[in-house]
Amino acid sequence: MKKRIFITSITIILSVILSGSIGRPIRLETDQNQVISLIENYFTVRYKTIQDLELKDFSSMIADTTKGNSFFKAENEKLEIEIYHGKIYQLGYLDFEFFLDFEKISISRDGMTAIVDVIEGHDVVFEISAPQISSMRNLNHKITLQNINGDWKITSDIYDDYLWRMLRSTEKSKAEILLSIDESMQMMLDNANNLQNTITNSIQPLQTSSINLPYNRSEAVAYAHEHALSFNTKYYDFTNHGGDCTNFVSQAFMKVAEPRWWVPAPMVGITMMFLIMQPHGLT
Repeated sequence: MKKRIFITSITIILSVILSGSIGRPIRLETDQNQVISLIENYFTVRYKTIQDLELKDFSSMIADTTKGNSFFKAENEKLEIEIYHGKIYQLGYLDFEFFLDFEKISISRDGMTAIVDVIEGHDVVFEISAPQISSMRNLNHKITLQNINGDWKITSDIYDDYLWRMLRSTEKSKAEILLSIDESMQMMLDNANNLQNTITNSIQPLQTSSINLPYNRSEAVAYAHEHALSFNTKYYDFTNHGGDCTNFVSQAFMKVAEPRWWVPAPMVGITMMFLIMQPHGLT
């Protein structure tokens, strides 16, 4: 686990200029350092939660106010959904490195509230796709904090990742989201079993060791170049239904591999692809 902190520009409302207080600049610098440290720890706990797929307690970082408690409840429920989804699809982090770029830190004149604009990025290794590194960049957060008895606490963190967009657009509860995850996984398993039965009935069984399967790599690359920016209309486009990447890769396999060992239709989910390929030693 690694973390990197960047400070591109910091804007602080300097009450010392208006009040004439000599000690205020030192206090502002202390506040700034405390705010950065708190936010860094907050992100560390969030990433460790997905690494262990176990909810970590970060309540000590949250303001015990109406706004703070509302944020904590909503964020905890979102993390619980991510944990449940991660356990089913093997999406825990085997390793991670996150980056925080602090663009702006604004501290009020009285030193009691702060608003922080920070950009999050990460490189992570998922359990299901190790050792491949998956990268994310430029997720904007607007974090508000409150100074309570000399300690900074988070009252809200507003950001717009995929799950938050889905939760806001569908207005589904946590229970409804978890149910839809179960239904999606069951449908995927059913589809995988149906495809597996098709393979079993239509091709000769393959040994799971010492397999030497004909596969023309150069033709697969040529197919990828041809259709990366020019969609092959022979197949359905899943771009607006979770992404077309697995479907595209399976098209390349179908194009250049010997028909006897590949699935007779393109696939959509990487989990389904794995479930189909694994029994034949193709993973």
